Amino acid sequence: MIFEIAKTLFESIDLENRSIRLLGISLSNLDNIRQSQVIQLPLFKNGSTTF
Repeated sequence: MIFEIAKTLFESIDLENRSIRLLGISLSNLDNIRQSQVIQLPLFKNGSTTF
């Protein structure tokens, strides 16, 4: 379903004489039942510093 909607949106754009190298699709707030705070996890830890 998500792919079909994204494809329809993409096809509605006029791309005359243009090319696309990368297309990103982002989704959020898909769970309406549970309203919880988002926690961002660290990418890596360097000694006592977390990034």
